[in-house]
Amino acid sequence: MTEISTEMIGVIDTAVKVGLGALISVAGAIAIVLFNNSRTLKMERLSRRRELIEFIIQELQEFTNSALSYWSSMSHFLDCKGLGDKEKNALETLKKQRENLNNNSSSFTSAQAKLFLIGDHKANELLRKYGGTIEDFVVEIDINDESLNQEVLNKRRTLIKLSRTKTFDRIAELYNDLNVGM
Repeated sequence: MTEISTEMIGVIDTAVKVGLGALISVAGAIAIVLFNNSRTLKMERLSRRRELIEFIIQELQEFTNSALSYWSSMSHFLDCKGLGDKEKNALETLKKQRENLNNNSSSFTSAQAKLFLIGDHKANELLRKYGGTIEDFVVEIDINDESLNQEVLNKRRTLIKLSRTKTFDRIAELYNDLNVGM
């Protein structure tokens, strides 16, 4: 009976060891799967955020190009003032650029909406100011104003570029922070 008991204890001991080993292996596998899944989700969120920021930059650049083209057309119009057909052609180009800017305002609005999704209040504020700077330029500068000159236009262009730089710098910080998180 003792011999059976010893054998039985040996079998039970081996079964417990095998069972505990299997339990530890399963627990380890589950932990690894959960860790990898969590890491995958984090990487997907970072990737999606990066894509949003890249879209924001692309849309803002389209809008900026339209704004600066409008500025350039206005500057050209001033240079052509009083030159007959050149003035007329410059005015037509200016009107087209204004229409182009209006059409591209949806790019700005889209970029703004995407930036809200990211949730960076500083970037949102800078973007709002940037849009305001361009809006002020478009609304306040009147080509029929006799006091309008290249110096006034250049000051507005400088304000637009400064506001753009601040906005893009903040968005670049957001983008670079993503690379640190990878």
